[in-house]
Amino acid sequence: MPNERRASFHRIAVVLATFLVAACVMATGACAPQRLPEETPVPSPTSTMKPPPPTPTPIPTPTPSCALEPVGEFREAWNLEDLGCPEDEEKVIWCAWQEFEHGYMLWRIDNRKIYAFSLEGADGGSWQEYDDTWADGKYPIDIDPSIVPPSEDMKQPKRGFGLVWREQLGGPESDIGWARMEETGLCAVIQPFEKGVMFRYNAEEHSDDVVEECRLSLLPDDLILTVYRPLEDTRVAMILYYADNSWHSYK
Repeated sequence: MPNERRASFHRIAVVLATFLVAACVMATGACAPQRLPEETPVPSPTSTMKPPPPTPTPIPTPTPSCALEPVGEFREAWNLEDLGCPEDEEKVIWCAWQEFEHGYMLWRIDNRKIYAFSLEGADGGSWQEYDDTWADGKYPIDIDPSIVPPSEDMKQPKRGFGLVWREQLGGPESDIGWARMEETGLCAVIQPFEKGVMFRYNAEEHSDDVVEECRLSLLPDDLILTVYRPLEDTRVAMILYYADNSWHSYK
């Protein structure tokens, strides 16, 4: 009997211990279901592209106004962007003019300059400006007798024109070729601009007043203009540009 009693007590003790262990585990949460660790969210990649800058509102460019503007024929042919504003009013100035095979030559009494115009196309080309170094007595003759024109209708330019033609332009080999007429005087209308010059000659507008104004442009040591006959068959209307030394005729 004592052995059976001890075995019974032993079983009771085992059951009680098992119960106590189970109760302890449940109290401490060791038997509770484990929660899976939450995943740390991965941030979405941020775009490195910058938004385009705002388009600026264009500011209109103001149209410049000129204190002086051309009138009449020059007004109709004037382009502000190409020529700029006038630097002075148009004036009637005594000039010398000569036509060549492929161009023209012009001399102005007000600035003592000679202009050579190469004709490159129907109504334009390039131009160059030269000082007029001719002086009576400085050179023995007006032309170079060793240079002979190829025909009677071709001529060697004289005096200041001839000097520039031979020494600056290359003479007979020049771009403008031989002269086709004798040098003649013109009462031309000229107006300077910021970017060029406008020049015209029209026999129809040469009234007595215009010719008288042309007389006033003559200097004391120049030939006095006693009789002036406009060239009826000559019409000149040119615009000279400083930027590229080009010129063209206008209608």
